[in-house]
Amino acid sequence: MAIFAKKEKKTEKKAAPKKKLAAKKPASDKKTTSADLTWVLVKPRITERAAILSEKKVYVFEVADKANKKQIKEAIVKKFGVVPVKINTVVTKPKAVIRRGRHGFKAGFKKAYVYLNQKDTIEFV
Repeated sequence: MAIFAKKEKKTEKKAAPKKKLAAKKPASDKKTTSADLTWVLVKPRITERAAILSEKKVYVFEVADKANKKQIKEAIVKKFGVVPVKINTVVTKPKAVIRRGRHGFKAGFKKAYVYLNQKDTIEFV
């Protein structure tokens, strides 16, 4: 029965040297500046629904697909000088359409609903 006998191993615990963790780098290496934020806001969406929402201090902008809420907020502050209370983003997917017998796609886009305080306004002149 020597085949199935358990062998006893001597194990010595060695203290592993502790590794020092490097300081974490910020998520994005490049910092955003006012010059960098010009690409964020594409144009304001001026529609009937946007006009109704603007009475409630909600403004609608078409924004770049890669823009996030923090970048949109910074761009609004830099361009219009107002601080948004809340920002909601909506991504509209491309839609298949038929025009003059040809198949194609209506372009998709991203839009942001910017909520402001009752005191603040944005003018689209």
